[in-house]
Amino acid sequence: MKSIPLTPHDHADQICRDIANAQNLNEADTRHSIIDRVLHDVLSWPRSATRCEEYIAPGFADYVLLGRKESRVLLVEAKRAGTYFSLPDAFIDDDRYRYVQVKTLLTDPIIAEAMLQVYTYCVGSGGEHAAITNGSQWIFFKTFVRSKDWRKEQAFVIVDASYFSLDHSHARKHFSYASITTEASLLDLFGDSQMDHRPRFFPKEKITAYNHEVTSNHLSPVMRPMIERFFGKMNASDSEFMEQCYVNHREYRVSSENVKQLISDSLSPYFRDYSVRDFFDDFGGGEFGNRISSSARDRMKWSPLFGPRG
Repeated sequence: MKSIPLTPHDHADQICRDIANAQNLNEADTRHSIIDRVLHDVLSWPRSATRCEEYIAPGFADYVLLGRKESRVLLVEAKRAGTYFSLPDAFIDDDRYRYVQVKTLLTDPIIAEAMLQVYTYCVGSGGEHAAITNGSQWIFFKTFVRSKDWRKEQAFVIVDASYFSLDHSHARKHFSYASITTEASLLDLFGDSQMDHRPRFFPKEKITAYNHEVTSNHLSPVMRPMIERFFGKMNASDSEFMEQCYVNHREYRVSSENVKQLISDSLSPYFRDYSVRDFFDDFGGGEFGNRISSSARDRMKWSPLFGPRG
């Protein structure tokens, strides 16, 4: 009778049982018996997209996971099973994963040594995401954050390998080959596609001084006819009414910049995989407009009777 192939979930269950029975594994055995299986059998990373012992000065990275065009999307530093990562006491008994500040994790000497080692490899190779693991515990973190200290960011900590079995959908959603390379799941994991870790600004609750004339902005000619039709004329001298309509320009500008940054952080990496480049409008068409004009000129044909047509 033909055997039924194991699913990634089946592999996760088997790995958990093997870890419970494992004893005295060195680093090579840990990688072969546990880490390789988590990456390839549970998270479906192709072996063709995985490099082992790649030299990145000043040493060798244990695992380099590759995305499209062989970009380095995740570097993993392995420690032998039994090397215990001392995690903060804030973990609850039934917590299998949670976020912990990198700065806090670095207070443990074993974790600090491993994190700083893979951090050096990322800096040397341009990688932004890294992980350290002893087979059972996994710590994922960012090694580069624009205009921020990476040590003040949050790391994603997996307390026990049972996470890959009991939280299998969550694990596949964030760490599988397809999720990381096509869905940019690591950006979502670390909050880059959310506003959770960005400063928030709010308009003032009350205007303390209202002693100058309200002037119209550039949107007024377009908006005024529609507003007056549905809401009637607004009395600019009604201070109570104007307080309710008040919007602080600074807070609006900051919010606008945050939204632009959110769009850029979320979409640019995705489109870059499809060779789509950013272009900036200079009100003259920019590079995109120049390409259209050039293409139009190249396609334009000359007719001796009717002149140019295109």
